[in-house]
Order: sequence, then C-alpha cells, then structure tokens
Amino acid sequence: MITNLWWVANGTLLGLGLVLTVAGFVGTTAPKKPLPWQRERGTVARRFAAQRRILLGLAVRLRS
Repeated sequence: MITNLWWVANGTLLGLGLVLTVAGFVGTTAPKKPLPWQRERGTVARRFAAQRRILLGLAVRLRS
C-alpha cells in the first residue's frame, strides 16, 4: 500500500518537473509585468531621492 503511494507521488513529481522544465524553456505568451513592489518602489525612491538632495543642499548651506 505504502509502496504504491510512493510510486504515485514520485510519478506525479516527475510529471510536474517535466511540465515546468518545458514551460521554462518554451516560455509563456503572457507579457512580463513588473512585480507590485518594483513599480511602486521606483516612484517612491525617486521622490525620496529628490527630498534627500534638497535636504543635503540645505544642510551644507546652513553648516558653512
């Protein structure tokens, strides 16, 4: 009984591995989209980078 389950599990994993390997090589037709945090991160990072430049300029000016 357990050996039958063992062979079924191995066969399932082997089949899934083959399907994923073929899909990895062939690819899909879906367009690549940026991940949710990558899209948001770019705009937020640019905004904070601009604020840092302004604050750094003010700090240098006030210090001298």
